[in-house]
Amino acid sequence: MSDVIEVRFLPTTDFPPGTVLDLLERSYDSLLREEPRYWGPERESFAAFDKEVYDHPATVGACVLVTAIPAVTASGANGIAGTGNRGASSDGTGARADAAVAAAAAAAGVTRWRAIGLGTWDPRQGPAVGIVGHNCVIPDYQGQGIGRRQVQEILRRFRQRGFARAAVTTSEHPFFVPAQRMYAACGFTLVGRRSGGPDPRYGVLDFALPF
Repeated sequence: MSDVIEVRFLPTTDFPPGTVLDLLERSYDSLLREEPRYWGPERESFAAFDKEVYDHPATVGACVLVTAIPAVTASGANGIAGTGNRGASSDGTGARADAAVAAAAAAAGVTRWRAIGLGTWDPRQGPAVGIVGHNCVIPDYQGQGIGRRQVQEILRRFRQRGFARAAVTTSEHPFFVPAQRMYAACGFTLVGRRSGGPDPRYGVLDFALPF
């Protein structure tokens, strides 16, 4: 794809409760549907995390960034911020259209945003280490480097706070191979493999990045 979508990293307080849950469920939709025995229970974890984020905006919520694009209706009027994305196409046509929409939005001075992904982190072990948590993008925008940009933004915040290193964990499940490659592209090194995670058929991979 030649079009580059301009994104902005916004706080969860700019979006209504349920946004985090919606983004997580849609980003992992194929895994949740195709392997419900192992991954279905994650829906409850997603819902619990969404509640924590909105119940504690100054702590848990402050460690979440929402990736958004300008929202414009077909008529050119401002759209609404939040999660109105369920009609997105699976072939990328919606993303291509949104590149043009973003340009129109900029010209129109749009100030409302459409959520397409999120990144989370845990700073409680700082300054020794910052933990990268969820890093997800809804299907219509996957494969465009947005997940990598989210991680890079989190790493920027770690460096700004003087953290010594970053760490992230992901599954060996084939669904997460793109994530594994993305972390390597961001400079992380695989430092360990262990058992654990929702699916006992696959291990867990630990990555680290010293600053």
